[in-house]
Amino acid sequence: MKDGNIYYNCGSIVKIHYDEVIGDEYNISLSPVGVAKQFLVGDILNVDFNLASFEIIEIHSKYCLAKVLNGGDVQSNKAADLNREI
Repeated sequence: MKDGNIYYNCGSIVKIHYDEVIGDEYNISLSPVGVAKQFLVGDILNVDFNLASFEIIEIHSKYCLAKVLNGGDVQSNKAADLNREI
């Protein structure tokens, strides 16, 4: 993450890149590289034990778009989990 941590505002739109990028207010990537390719529209990504959460709203060839549901500070190398309705 640029500058160590980034604050994500509720309602903001963020690109979750499939390749590694330096995270900022509008861009983020996950490890392992490419894991976000498995996301589906409607998935909820929780970061750092629900400190911040993102809903996947669009899928594109190099990234997916997510809406910030719960804003918060996100630092590098934090745990993330995915919730998916079956």
